[in-house]
Amino acid sequence: MGATWSQLFLPPPQLTEANLPPQTCKVFVVTGGYSGIGLELSTILHRAGGKVYIAASQNGGATGSLAFIPLVLDDLSIIKASADALKAQETRIDVLFNNAGVSLPLAGSVSAQGHELQLATNCLRPWLFTKLLLPLLQANSNVPASGHGATRVIWTSSQVADLQASQGDIDLAELDNPAPKN
Repeated sequence: MGATWSQLFLPPPQLTEANLPPQTCKVFVVTGGYSGIGLELSTILHRAGGKVYIAASQNGGATGSLAFIPLVLDDLSIIKASADALKAQETRIDVLFNNAGVSLPLAGSVSAQGHELQLATNCLRPWLFTKLLLPLLQANSNVPASGHGATRVIWTSSQVADLQASQGDIDLAELDNPAPKN
């Protein structure tokens, strides 16, 4: 309950859009940047001068230094094309925000490869996307510490992970063959 309590009653943030330093010359990738936290984050970083790539299944109108990279959440075969599209446009990434996800899909929902949908969307897809973008993330680690040398990969999560966690054993067979709810 401690983690849940601290998520419900957050302390005041130390870094806000009011005191965020300029983000010019920085490259950000935000998955799920067209709604919720991803939208707010993309907006703040873009207003601060950062180049923001929104990785999502549909282009919601990204233009200029706010760019779009197609990324389908539940099909691992498409992830490499998304990473390659980004590699064709950039030589480095400062921060990757693995923000997109799915919560409480219909029981029995599976990805294109047949994996349980939440596992595929929230774990396998961002892991593969991050792994494929490692050359761009590592390229940034060689930039001199003139304000650019801090590379980050950030995974957002929901408090559903704490509130809905299994209290018993996990049936690992259901990861590949999810049982439909009766």
